[in-house]
Amino acid sequence: MRDLDPDYQIRLERDATTLALCVLIEPRDSGTPIGYADHDEDIVYGGQTYTSTNSFIPNQIEDISDLSVGSSTILGIIDGAIIKKADLLAHYYDNAAITITLVDWMHTDIPAPVIRRGWLGEIQVGDNTFTAELRGLKQAFQQQIGRTVSPDCDANLGDSKCGVDLTDYTFTITVTGVTDNGVFEGTIAGDGDVGFDGYYDYGFVQWLTGNNADIVRNIRQQTESGGTYTIGLIYPMEKAIQVDDTASIIPGCNKGDDHCSKKFFNWKHFRGFPFVPGIGLLKKG
Repeated sequence: MRDLDPDYQIRLERDATTLALCVLIEPRDSGTPIGYADHDEDIVYGGQTYTSTNSFIPNQIEDISDLSVGSSTILGIIDGAIIKKADLLAHYYDNAAITITLVDWMHTDIPAPVIRRGWLGEIQVGDNTFTAELRGLKQAFQQQIGRTVSPDCDANLGDSKCGVDLTDYTFTITVTGVTDNGVFEGTIAGDGDVGFDGYYDYGFVQWLTGNNADIVRNIRQQTESGGTYTIGLIYPMEKAIQVDDTASIIPGCNKGDDHCSKKFFNWKHFRGFPFVPGIGLLKKG
């Protein structure tokens, strides 16, 4: 049972209430929190301004008495002003801290109860809407602690566990032709002609110039012919790719021992277990 401020409790017990949900989002890579309120006017509470909107509203909130994770989601409308599709696809809101408070908008000086606190989990993006999983504090008890024995490496290319210096593998691609916003051709400077078919698979591009400057996209597939590279992105760019646009391009790693030893010459830091017998070696008795 929640302990409420006495003044808040009195107003809660009235036949008509003046309550609004205030959603505070703190993106992982930004120190600037943003607030939204399901009210027809902006609300200032606790020194934070909650912008009036109906584009980011909790859809289903469930609490469970045991340590299992409740089913909670947030339904959003992509309006291009507050919530931008490009930001969602660029994973700007992944793991953002979120706090949902039920505020009395007539008396914002009264302490309001926090009805949910946690992080944004999986985000599914549609044409005009998105759905975000809301992970509560209990989610931490569902997380695996320790390493998993598997053939593949559990490090990410370039992180502290991997140890590969990505500056040695970062090149610049200049667009020479565009099929659509998800496929383009280009020439790469300084990679030493190592970009054979598939070399940049699982990698990514970060646009340096053009309509998509600073946006990062993962590479689905790459082919090469006569020094011209064809790059297919996992998700198309929101804005048009144009000839002469430039981007940093970094090859990807399939987390296998072949890429680690032969592509990045980093076998001593490989964190997989390729020689542990797997289930395929089990035989019926």
